[in-house]
Amino acid sequence: MKVSNLVFWLMIILPIIGCKQQDATNSTVDTIYSISTKEQLFYSAVPIETWQNKVFLDAQINDQTFRFILDTGSPTVLTKQAAEALKLNIAGTTTSLDANGNQVSMELATLEQLVIGEVEFQNIPVFILDTQELPVANCLLDGGVIGSEIMPLAKWQINFAEKELILTNDLLQLDYIENANKNRLTTNNYPYAPMLQQTINNSFTDTIMLDTGSPTLLQLGSSTYQRLQEQQLVAAPIIEAYGSFGEAAAGQEQDSIFNLIAINQLSLEQTFFENIHAWTRTEEHSLLGAQIFDSHIVTLDFAGEIAYFYPYQQHIEKNSSLGFKLYIKNQSVHVGLLWENFPAQNAGLSLHDKITKINGVDLTQITQSNQCEIVKRLVETENLDKVELSFVHQEVSKQIFIETKLF
Repeated sequence: MKVSNLVFWLMIILPIIGCKQQDATNSTVDTIYSISTKEQLFYSAVPIETWQNKVFLDAQINDQTFRFILDTGSPTVLTKQAAEALKLNIAGTTTSLDANGNQVSMELATLEQLVIGEVEFQNIPVFILDTQELPVANCLLDGGVIGSEIMPLAKWQINFAEKELILTNDLLQLDYIENANKNRLTTNNYPYAPMLQQTINNSFTDTIMLDTGSPTLLQLGSSTYQRLQEQQLVAAPIIEAYGSFGEAAAGQEQDSIFNLIAINQLSLEQTFFENIHAWTRTEEHSLLGAQIFDSHIVTLDFAGEIAYFYPYQQHIEKNSSLGFKLYIKNQSVHVGLLWENFPAQNAGLSLHDKITKINGVDLTQITQSNQCEIVKRLVETENLDKVELSFVHQEVSKQIFIETKLF
């Protein structure tokens, strides 16, 4: 069956992978896929792990256990390895644009069951992603991504403080509700990503997507940033960066200009943040990312159309950086993003320079066995206070030592 005209959405807004959402009609999807839960009444507490604000959990498909990332800005995606292990029947293929605007083709299948904790979800459409040429995705995605199309079937409480995800259909069984801040919750078209209302600097209001695949607190969509500029509601950018923030389903993002903006106040109706920073993005939607969980226990009640934000500690802004991001291509490490007038650039590092060593650790011999260890090292290097880099610029080997700069 050809499904490219039926499955018209792809929106995996991870720094790892990603696809843009296309227009959709809920009635068409609901006719094809009757997504449901097996249980009529349920409550299940599921342990989660977090790394770089990514939410990892185990789930079962046909009695096989896989590791997934929970991403509220995404449809459900299986890795090709998981799909082959499950011997899924492929219904067809679909072609769309990934989150970076690049064309990507994926196969489509249906999961008869997906079990999270003690809750069984049924008849879920899934995309199948081949991660072999995506170094970050290949290391972080075992089973794949649990997306937002199943979320209206339960109330979801994400709790970083206790490393726990609770799924239930009874709000009365949940803690952290009574004294929580309430925010109106809506959804976009299929796959039903959670949408909230944001007000910036007490003047500008629009919608924002709660995207657990985004690791920051706030990213400003392109149209939001443009309107904020036109209305003179934000000052000139604090920082300008050039390059790519990461890998998507079709590979590395094309080089673009990104701006870091100071926001005096962000309001999510009853939830407030003051003096925060937000990067601009090239795509349309603004994103409320997973950094919200560092300060709030969040409960999503789709049926009640309310998102509950329970504050358990103060939000802390990171205000220093070395000023670069790295990526892997063709079994070597390169500079993917540079901040203007920050230590990395000022020391002579240029976009796409090849990195050969980080703090003396050789990066020139990347193999299948050590690639995931190197991916982890690259991500963690960006958060260090100081680092020694060896690199090649225009065929000349260089070495620099840099420390973070405040902003």
